[in-house]
Amino acid sequence: MAPDSGVRPADGAEGSATSDAKGSAGAECGLYLQLLANMPPQVSFSFTAEQRSALANAARHCGWGRHQTDIRLSIPLLFRRYYLVLLAGEERRSNQRRQQDRSAHPFITGGNLLFLGASVTLATILGSLIWTVGFVWYLSG
Repeated sequence: MAPDSGVRPADGAEGSATSDAKGSAGAECGLYLQLLANMPPQVSFSFTAEQRSALANAARHCGWGRHQTDIRLSIPLLFRRYYLVLLAGEERRSNQRRQQDRSAHPFITGGNLLFLGASVTLATILGSLIWTVGFVWYLSG
């Protein structure tokens, strides 16, 4: 949000759009603050306290829940950092949501194929190395 846009809260809107961020239930949620920051100030200032509270509550329920498996890595590679996330757990999305996600994020893409090819290659090399070391150790012992 602009530091001082000159826009003031509308009648009935107590305080600024973010002034009660800590007071609203769930308003500490980053999504709530991002939503307010990404909308025009005249819109965010026009919300009543009840509307801001409802927005904060809705934003609180939009985040990802806890997963049984949650592995997050940041990997430095070729002067840049890349991240890898592996999440696993019980499927809770509806069929419609899964179809939408499949359309928006197809599995077969150039990046995915490159990553899978590199992973298989690395696993094969490491497996061969481990097998060779084990075989040599077995023969020498």
